[in-house]
Amino acid sequence: MAIPLALAVITVLFGDAIFNHTVKAWLTSSYVQEADEACSRSIPALKALGDEPWQEQGEVYHEYMKKRRDVILQALAAWHAVDVPPIAGGEIRDTYHIAHSAGRHFQVAVDWAENGNEDRANDFLDKFDSEAIEAIRKARALGLEVCPVGF
Repeated sequence: MAIPLALAVITVLFGDAIFNHTVKAWLTSSYVQEADEACSRSIPALKALGDEPWQEQGEVYHEYMKKRRDVILQALAAWHAVDVPPIAGGEIRDTYHIAHSAGRHFQVAVDWAENGNEDRANDFLDKFDSEAIEAIRKARALGLEVCPVGF
């Protein structure tokens, strides 16, 4: 009872714009904490992979990439499972979709590499890299410490 009354008083005293900004900031910070925790669960699995081998190492490289793909997809699934507050959802959803698209490009690159088409795989890795950079930049702007395509 006290919270709705306090919110009503704040709205009357400070107006809708300030109220909406405050609520949006509070919801976003709560979301960011939960999303970071969800995505952080994948960091040990990524660290366990070690350094990325050279492409010339053939099968060793392909196995590494498959395992990395699995970690990225698990982290994206964990991030997607976090409820997005409706009032703060636009930027969050945009950032998630860019990260998801990058993850899909990584997955397709691994598939092409498994089929022996390194040129196509490299094309998709280039797409992954550019989208991952954008996703990480946007995630950091939202306050996220962890992004599934860049940790």
